[in-house]
This record gives sequence, C-alpha cells and structure tokens, in this order.
Amino acid sequence: MRNISVFLIAFIASSYMYSQEETTIGLYHSNGLLTDYEKYFDATNSIGVRLEHRFLKNWGIGGSINLHSYSFNNSNVNIKYSSIPIYLKYYTNILNISGLLFAESFISRSGTINYSDISPINNFGSFNYGVGISIGKQFNISEKITLEPEIKFISNSVDGLNSEFILGVCLFYSL
Repeated sequence: MRNISVFLIAFIASSYMYSQEETTIGLYHSNGLLTDYEKYFDATNSIGVRLEHRFLKNWGIGGSINLHSYSFNNSNVNIKYSSIPIYLKYYTNILNISGLLFAESFISRSGTINYSDISPINNFGSFNYGVGISIGKQFNISEKITLEPEIKFISNSVDGLNSEFILGVCLFYSL
C-alpha cells in the first residue's frame, strides 16, 4: 500500500512539474473540399472562434463555434451551418495532432438549384455530426500570439458518411 501511495504522489507531483497550463483564444478560418461530392460543390468556407486549454505539457482540450458556408458549382445555392467541435490535442515540437467530435446545425439555404440530380443538396439535414483528425504546426509570432496552420480530415453524417479535407489556420492569443 505504501508503494502505491508513493507512486501516486510522485505521479501527481510530476504532472504538475511538467504542466504548462495555458489558455488561448483564437480566430479560425478554413477552406475545404467535400471529397464525395466534388462535382457538385465549389468548396466549404468556415470562420470561427476557438478556446483551447493546455492542461499538461503535451495535452490539451479545446472547442470552437464555427459558421460554415457550402457553395455549389454552377448555381447560386449557398447552405449555412453552425458547428461546435470539441477536440483533444497532443502537442509536440514538430506537429500537433487533434482528434475531434462535432455537431452541425442548419442555419439557412439560399438560391435556386439547376441540377437534375439534386440528392446531395437534399441530404444536408437540419442536424449533422461527425469525427475528424487534424495535424497542425504552431509558429510563435510573439510571446502571446501563435499562428497554427492545419490540415484536417473529417467524416460526417451527410448522406451516410462522407469526407472532407480542410486547410485552415488559427491565430491564437494566450490569456
């Protein structure tokens, strides 16, 4: 029992010793391509606000609120969603890796459709969800400001499961 107590005390002490608790807030922008529907979509465009908290040297959690806009080829159709992703992030000196879960909620749809096959457009429901993984690299701009470009792959519930590649960048400010 004494060995377990010593181990737990040493583990907790080392966690705090190597802790780099830090909270950051960031502005996010991305562009993506829905790989399963590339013949219908121009791209997706997202903007948002992120909050991230590093609780250990190499681990952090975060969440964001984003506005997505899906535009369609050869039409003036535009669909808007809000999304709330939450993620667990692993930090290294080379790259940061995140696993995420997200939910999207329909906001609006505008324009007219010029397609004979409009099933991909109709499959966008009022609520979608999915999972993803991202790889990013942090660049320190100053002591408090960090820039993090990332590549993200997500799979969501639209029409079964479809996938999207996303290139994004976040500008973080350390609180």
